[in-house]
Amino acid sequence: MTVKQFFKSNAFKSLAVLLAIVIIAGGLLAIFNDLLFVSDEERFNRTIEKIYGGSATVEETLTITDENGTFDKGAVSAAYKMSDGNYLIHSSGKGGYGGDVYLWVVVIAENGKFGGIEKVLLDTSDGETLLGNFRDSFYENFTKHNDELVEGKYFGTSGSDVINNVVTGTTLSSNAMCNAVNTAIDFFKSAVLGEEVVSYTYLYEKYVDMTQTTIERDFAANSVTLRIVMQANGIAPSIAFDVTVKDGAITAFEATKPFVQQYDETKIDESLRNGTYFVGKTAEEIAAALPDGETLDPAKLEGLGLATGASRSSESFFRAAAFATANFEAFFAPENLTYASYVDFEQSTFTWNYTEGNEVKMHIVMQANGIAPSIAFDVTVKDGAITAFEATKPFVQQYDETKIDESLRNGTYFVGKTLEEIAAALPDGETLDPAKLGGLGLATGASRSSESFFRAAAFALSNYTFYLTGGEQA
Repeated sequence: MTVKQFFKSNAFKSLAVLLAIVIIAGGLLAIFNDLLFVSDEERFNRTIEKIYGGSATVEETLTITDENGTFDKGAVSAAYKMSDGNYLIHSSGKGGYGGDVYLWVVVIAENGKFGGIEKVLLDTSDGETLLGNFRDSFYENFTKHNDELVEGKYFGTSGSDVINNVVTGTTLSSNAMCNAVNTAIDFFKSAVLGEEVVSYTYLYEKYVDMTQTTIERDFAANSVTLRIVMQANGIAPSIAFDVTVKDGAITAFEATKPFVQQYDETKIDESLRNGTYFVGKTAEEIAAALPDGETLDPAKLEGLGLATGASRSSESFFRAAAFATANFEAFFAPENLTYASYVDFEQSTFTWNYTEGNEVKMHIVMQANGIAPSIAFDVTVKDGAITAFEATKPFVQQYDETKIDESLRNGTYFVGKTLEEIAAALPDGETLDPAKLGGLGLATGASRSSESFFRAAAFALSNYTFYLTGGEQA
């Protein structure tokens, strides 16, 4: 074919048409990109319009640094003092189902003090898929507890020590949003008011040496066993206590001494020393001896019929009892767990230990799964990743190990894995497609037993932070 013939051919005409389409489409795309482009400034102006209806302007833009904008459970990327005297803060919250959640939060500044929350507006998120479940009432609820916020409370998804704000079925996303609002509050208090912000997970935690305190939950007995190590209290030394709380009341209380130093037991009432005073007591009864929530008045001891000597050591006894009882719900709230419907809690145990560096050890007994029998797993999670994984058999029955991939059986597949990696094998959050096993390079036999392996790993990882902090989920 000659050049002249090529230019007259149908092939050339088709090529010319395609080239014209590409050029025109590219031009139109460039035009529409220009027409639809929204600058950061325009996006911010739209946010102000949504929040204030155009009635407010920025008076001051605050400087955000890693030092003043980074917090344990979130971060602040922008903050503005508005013309109405309040502060508009862009904050993120950790712990969402798919990642961080980003909110615009209006913090009330009232006569140079923190006055609560005026408005919360969703900005964006890192992969959250359930944000459509949140209605206006959820965001409005952040503005209805200002008296409690001023008193020092924060938002959370479980526990009597926080203001609960959670949408059923979206605990992780709710948790991230609560963290974003709490982060905005902490930023205002620290960066604007100059207050020192110390974040505590539990009531009375500031008196406890959390690095040496351990907790074990027994779901079958509805009880929590704690080794509580109290910090030194003035001239009173550190004291350790072994405490068991069942159904919200103390069933066992023992001071374990010597710890650091021996406390002067001759001056402490005998019923405190042997623990009999505390057995049967609830959080309300213990709190009655700490009228301001913290301090034990020596006169209060006398009013309770107790010896008044060594009041600071006695105060540590009461604070330990208060810590154990006031946080019972936070320690023990299984309804907020994910993947929980597959776990036999009556036979599972969970141990939380800060001395091992944020490590949680779990004995997870999975329920029978179709034709697959119940299987038990010993799993250790540290810093959000699995460090040990072992199927303990036989349990109820022996699973058919010959059909389960060897790397699942010996646990090596799971070691080092994070929640994101495990969840990828459970695309709908629950079901393991046998084809998924093959795609992961794993044997596809005994898929229901293999599914129990993955669910156990997902349960351990997704609830790691809950077990580590008593109510805060990963």
